[in-house]
Amino acid sequence: MKYLIAILAMIVLAGSPLAVAAERTDALPSQDTSVHVMAFTAKWCEQCQKDKAELQKLREQGVEIIEVDVDRDPVMAGRYNVTRLPTYIVEENGVEVERTGSVSVLGTILIAFLFWLIL
Repeated sequence: MKYLIAILAMIVLAGSPLAVAAERTDALPSQDTSVHVMAFTAKWCEQCQKDKAELQKLREQGVEIIEVDVDRDPVMAGRYNVTRLPTYIVEENGVEVERTGSVSVLGTILIAFLFWLIL
């Protein structure tokens, strides 16, 4: 709910949520807060493999993406209660802020979160 205004502003002002997120990641506060994305994937997950290029674009813009292969690290998947793939979790200072299964929604969440931090 706290991101509603930011999401609406982003939808009105932007065409691609991922593109906007990539452009605005330079606004992520680097010292006051720690923001990263936990990306839960698997090699056999077709959508996970399709999303890799978009995740790389976010990485190139400075977003910290921590990839977790659920087959290699089922304990971490259990700790985060991951029940479907892909799952993307945005964390601020180690606390889950939002969760999604879509990389395009992840872009929307990131830009909304950036607007929320800035406003």
